[in-house]
Amino acid sequence: MAYFPPFKMFFLLCALSLLIDSGINRGEQNEKETNELFGLEAKTKQVKAQEKKAQRTAGKPLTKEEKKQLMIEEDTRIKEKSTEWINQHTSGMMLFGLLLYSLSLWLLFRHSPAIPDIRLSECFVAQVYISNMLIIYSIVPSLLCFSVKAEIVFDLLSMLLIIIPIKQLSGFSYWSTIWRVALATILLFILFLLLYAVIIFIYMYIRVNMS
Repeated sequence: MAYFPPFKMFFLLCALSLLIDSGINRGEQNEKETNELFGLEAKTKQVKAQEKKAQRTAGKPLTKEEKKQLMIEEDTRIKEKSTEWINQHTSGMMLFGLLLYSLSLWLLFRHSPAIPDIRLSECFVAQVYISNMLIIYSIVPSLLCFSVKAEIVFDLLSMLLIIIPIKQLSGFSYWSTIWRVALATILLFILFLLLYAVIIFIYMYIRVNMS
């Protein structure tokens, strides 16, 4: 912290990473490989507008199939807006995810040999620094124009590097650090699932009341 504020560094690196991923040094071949790998089939706004217009033809009431189709389109529109909102607030979402992960790590490392009484705030700042390291590593394959598959493998391998700073911070052995990090990751997924369930419940509740 004496050399560079962690959160300032985090936001600068996120901005740099988004700038690179948005198109700098990225060829059309990588974009094609991404679409083929994840099976992305984009629909244009014009096609969507035509579909909605066809569903709302004047005169007769909508059938069950048409109502079902409208609900699917509405759900798709909400998901697209949610994805767009998340993309616009990537840094904030990443910080929120780091906070949840710091909570799960803190529960398992709060009585570590090196820092017996580590606080949640200290664990959170440490995770921000570790995330800065991972963001720097994730920029490398983009700058070198790795293929999509090679970039995914590189990112997965770089994720394993979090074991080293957490081991140095906590003072546990590598084996103790590995199983604690693995368990903390499982707890993180559980927290995300619970949060997702709460959001879906609130969404369904509001939708039922509005309809």
